[in-house]
Amino acid sequence: MPNTVKKNIDIVIIGAGPAGSSAAIELAKAGKKVAIIDKNLNSPTKFTGNTVSNTLLYLSYLYNRLKTKTSYFINFCTENPPEPVFDLKKMRKYIENVSNKIFKAYKDDLEEYKVELIDGLVSFNSVQSILIQHSDKTVEEISFEKAIIATGSLPKTPPFATGKKFLDPLNIINLEKIPNNVTVIGGGFIGVEYATFFKRIGCQVTIIESRDRILYTFDDFIIKKCEEFLKKDGVNIIKGKTVTNIEKIGNKTLIFLDNEQIQSDEVFIAVGRIPNINHLHLDAANVQIENNLPLLNKNLSSCCNRNIYFIGDAAGKFMFLNWAYLSAEIVSNDILGKNHDENLFVFPKVLYIDPEIATVGLTEQEALEQKYNIQTIKYSFSDLEMSIITGHSKGFVKVIIEKNTKKVLGAHIIGKGANELLPIFSLIIKLNLEIDNISRHIFSYPTFVEALVDISSKIKS
Repeated sequence: MPNTVKKNIDIVIIGAGPAGSSAAIELAKAGKKVAIIDKNLNSPTKFTGNTVSNTLLYLSYLYNRLKTKTSYFINFCTENPPEPVFDLKKMRKYIENVSNKIFKAYKDDLEEYKVELIDGLVSFNSVQSILIQHSDKTVEEISFEKAIIATGSLPKTPPFATGKKFLDPLNIINLEKIPNNVTVIGGGFIGVEYATFFKRIGCQVTIIESRDRILYTFDDFIIKKCEEFLKKDGVNIIKGKTVTNIEKIGNKTLIFLDNEQIQSDEVFIAVGRIPNINHLHLDAANVQIENNLPLLNKNLSSCCNRNIYFIGDAAGKFMFLNWAYLSAEIVSNDILGKNHDENLFVFPKVLYIDPEIATVGLTEQEALEQKYNIQTIKYSFSDLEMSIITGHSKGFVKVIIEKNTKKVLGAHIIGKGANELLPIFSLIIKLNLEIDNISRHIFSYPTFVEALVDISSKIKS
């Protein structure tokens, strides 16, 4: 080993993405000596994961609305107006600009609160020390009181790996031309979101899911409605079949299933993600890993080494950006000795697909398994004025109520405005409010949250 430089730091954070940067800022504000370490620390690509998917979905939504809705109220000057084209080069430039702005904002905050920024490759050397290899091959040893691992996640290697390169969330922005058709392998939230993106920009889309349903962790009612809407929009969904092999022949790709094959121009792989932690030599830190996931306590510390924490995707619990911030808050509070809410029961999730899906709390099946005495309420957006005005009348809300207390156990929404309704339901659950009290509240008009008044009026006394 080369000669090492040694020093002590209160808290080292490995990974400079949203989770790591958020934790670093909170701890530095409290007066802790914090260093954040990452390879290519000065690259905004640390913020491209969620930034790419969210920006792609937003841009494709605008493009699709332009093509499908503006004819209702715009007359073009010529009989044959030019068809709008989704420009991939402009898309990449826009995403780069967004990533740069987000990256600069985080870096400015890190520098303001005197967080030490260290560029290099990290590996654990002992239960309370790490080694950092810099680009000039020098090695630095840092001892710490606490370490936070925020290294994000990587796409799982599919069982049919062939060595050929397919599209995935990491390389999607390098797409050179819009394919005629795309097959998305994996019907989880990442697969369904990117299937939505491809459909919006004009591709024929097929989703292949090995389970008997897509979005399998969501409420059954919402899944059923989502599949109906996707199929009506032209998306082909193949369920309960496993991809056994993929072969590229010329410009085409053959996808072999259990007993059939389909042809596609491009294949997008979305078979799940795993924490990006295998390169850290965690065995040296007495951190136990099982099935590629760290074994953690409720406060997100390692079960075997309570001085090491995992946040964001690296914790292996959720792969949502709001989880990155929430987990950073949980760990920061724990290190600072503050009380923190470990109840992930109210963790909200939003998918910006067509139409949007938003969910918080228990599904109906989970509530029944936990022996709650429940009432379910279903509400259609079809008569909601805001839905009619915006041309988004297809939508439903399903609410699970505990009959005796009238408290909300879960809310599941599909339809435009789902992200607007979800924070209200999250607060209702968090604050243990009785939903029928909502009918006494006056909401602004017209909005999607007006639906809450009709929903609360359906509560059985």
